[in-house]
Amino acid sequence: MATPQPSTVRLLLLDADAVIQRMPDTWRDDALAHLAAGWDRSPNDLAEDTALWGRARAVLDEIFVAEVSLLSGGEEDPTFPEVIASVLREHDNTADPETTATLWHNTVALEEERAMVLAARRRGIRVAMATNQQPHRAAWLDESGAFADLSDEVYTSSRVGVAKPDPEFFRRILAAEAEAGFPVRPEEVVFVDDRPDNVAGAAEVGIVAREYHFTQGPEAFGDVLESTGVLLRQMHDGPSDPAV
Repeated sequence: MATPQPSTVRLLLLDADAVIQRMPDTWRDDALAHLAAGWDRSPNDLAEDTALWGRARAVLDEIFVAEVSLLSGGEEDPTFPEVIASVLREHDNTADPETTATLWHNTVALEEERAMVLAARRRGIRVAMATNQQPHRAAWLDESGAFADLSDEVYTSSRVGVAKPDPEFFRRILAAEAEAGFPVRPEEVVFVDDRPDNVAGAAEVGIVAREYHFTQGPEAFGDVLESTGVLLRQMHDGPSDPAV
């Protein structure tokens, strides 16, 4: 069943990665080369040795899996570099964990999507990021001002204390907005995310939720914002013919 369109949109919630920013095209190759160096191997070795490539890819995948355990920001959780160090030790890899963690800081802004979000803000719609981030990356995003010009507030899972797709993530955001002086009903909120399970979690709370991945292209993002009332639909037809 399609999620109903709100009559009035007061808050736009946005996922970050794959919606308004992405990893560079070379990110995976750069990460694998970094890990290969931890075994005193070169990028050329990666290209020629499929076993080495698979070994580095397995380590990278393990880091991604371990990162998920940090998304809710528990006080007793290890840091992301500490988690990386543990994975590297298991594979006898001497790459520096702190340097490895900074690979997650390498992002590319999706300028056309961001421009549309800024247009929504100019219409008076409040914008907040609603993104799963472990504390190490969340701190970097804050320090770098990655969303400073784009959003009024940033809600990361490690700050909220629960991660998407849990509907509680969205309930806590709505509660925080009300406490900050911006009370809003779920049906007045639009949420955009690249993952269908996260979209479903928001919809369970009554939020108007839509799926978008940057590979669909900015025009599709505009369609999402227009169809939900975040942006006004553009008139593409020419002037009407008075004789018709």
